Amino acid sequence: MMLFLFNLNNMVFYTESDWRGVMNHIFKLAFIFIINIIFLINAS
Repeated sequence: MMLFLFNLNNMVFYTESDWRGVMNHIFKLAFIFIINIIFLINAS
């Protein structure tokens, strides 16, 4: 969870730079991945 929060901080940091599009893409992938993990835990 700390790593996830760290990634959120990076999103805020890169918002004003050219990395915005890349960070948004990575954030969306990470978000989907976390949702899938939560579903897997609930299913087991």
